[in-house]
Amino acid sequence: MAVVINPGGPTDRESIKLATRKRRFIRNLAHIEALPETMRARIEVNTKAHPSIEPISGSAVYNCYGMVFAARRTWILHPEDVSAILEDDGYHPLPWDPAAWQVGDIVLYNDRDGGLTHVGMIARKSISISDAQIKVDVLSTWGETGEYLHPIDVVSPFLGKPSAVVSQRFLP
Repeated sequence: MAVVINPGGPTDRESIKLATRKRRFIRNLAHIEALPETMRARIEVNTKAHPSIEPISGSAVYNCYGMVFAARRTWILHPEDVSAILEDDGYHPLPWDPAAWQVGDIVLYNDRDGGLTHVGMIARKSISISDAQIKVDVLSTWGETGEYLHPIDVVSPFLGKPSAVVSQRFLP
């Protein structure tokens, strides 16, 4: 078995050329696809545990960071690389107010210690007539278990809690 020095780095043949706008390399690895029966089982576990989620894709090729920042092509390996993307590519924080968010804005999830654990993209907003609340649905990939459409605050406990929303769009 070959040992790869700097897995996911620029010399690793299993990574794709992926960089920020400022040309900072983003460490990533091509991930093999899971067997269809494995993906079905993973999706079944998640949908039973979280009935409000909707499975979208049964792919294990990319993780949440790769879905949002690498067009569903790869696993971005390190949260610090996501921080580099946010900085170099001009993302800025939005107020914690669903009225200020738009489809395409990015939701950041953190663990109890404040570390970045997950990201998703706002896919849909609607207003609940019964309680006059804005409902926000996010599209995200839950590790190797596929891609889901889900309420912003409904994710596996391992993925953390929503902590910020960021955007690249121009704000006057």
